[in-house]
Amino acid sequence: MDARAKTVRDILHSGDQYLVPFFQRHYSWEKKHWQRLLDDVLDLLDDASSQHFLGPLVCTPFRPVPGEITPYQLIDGQQRLTTLCLALAALRDVARRCQEAELGDEIAEDYLTNKRRQGSQRFKVVPRTGDREVFFDIMEGRRLKPGPRKGISECFRFFAKALDGFVEEYPPADLRRVFLALTGRLSIVAVTIDGENPYEIFESLNSTGLPLEESDLIRNYLFMQVPLDTQDAFQREHWQPFETQFEATAQDEALSVTAFFRNYLMRTGAYSKNRATFMGFKEQNRRRGLAPIDQVEDLQRFARCEIWLRRPHTHDRPSVRGALERLDLLDITTAYPLLFVLLDKLADEALN
Repeated sequence: MDARAKTVRDILHSGDQYLVPFFQRHYSWEKKHWQRLLDDVLDLLDDASSQHFLGPLVCTPFRPVPGEITPYQLIDGQQRLTTLCLALAALRDVARRCQEAELGDEIAEDYLTNKRRQGSQRFKVVPRTGDREVFFDIMEGRRLKPGPRKGISECFRFFAKALDGFVEEYPPADLRRVFLALTGRLSIVAVTIDGENPYEIFESLNSTGLPLEESDLIRNYLFMQVPLDTQDAFQREHWQPFETQFEATAQDEALSVTAFFRNYLMRTGAYSKNRATFMGFKEQNRRRGLAPIDQVEDLQRFARCEIWLRRPHTHDRPSVRGALERLDLLDITTAYPLLFVLLDKLADEALN
């Protein structure tokens, strides 16, 4: 473990890239968090010698490739680092509107993007899917498109409005003072942990929050095998259709994806402990050598069995539907792995 005090400049003005893992929640900071950061930066303008501590940034190295950007999985601090990037993007745009083009270009080329890189390697911070598209648009200065997740765009607009107000009161040249406070006087303890399980680290750091599900770890494990440039397509075309099946409907409650994974593992006859589903899945996936798309196709095949067992009314054959409804009354979930095999054979017409 390596722990060092760094400024925002040290972190973003480098050849590193920070990836938000898929077991992390989406961007969730709100106005009260943005206002606190803004107040901290403005307070620094009145005291030329002070520093402000923002908190820790915990990351683990992730498969570095010679000649490419050095990637790190961001285990703790994603909300903080994402917000800093959005504040800098707002400062870039306001500086350019106020004819402070040199400052705007410096922020864009040195703090938000890797100027000579293409694709996802171009960005210093890569949020999880669902947040990426709007975040990348902001980093590139493109027009914002409406989307279901508004937190990132609202954060950007908050800082843009605040900085517009700043230049109404102070000369535009003073925007560089804001920039220097934001990048040089906000400090973070950057903790790099190598050789440890990132999921266990996250759980220990997040023990007071929502418990980490085994399905969250499985999702992250599969996505980390997909190249960054194709993760959005993988999410849209493969993972989302699979995971959406377990969500609540007008007629049914949401289903546990973790419970499905455990049944899926035990369909072969091997026992899987409650809190060892992720490890069992990873071992089985490696043993079978399934690529992420092939793995999701196999999950889809048996997800239909889970849906039929949990929601008997979804089966299209009345005789089977009636049998499933009677099974549901008995609540014999320990038999589900066996029933997975039987229902799969029935669907493939290998069983009458």
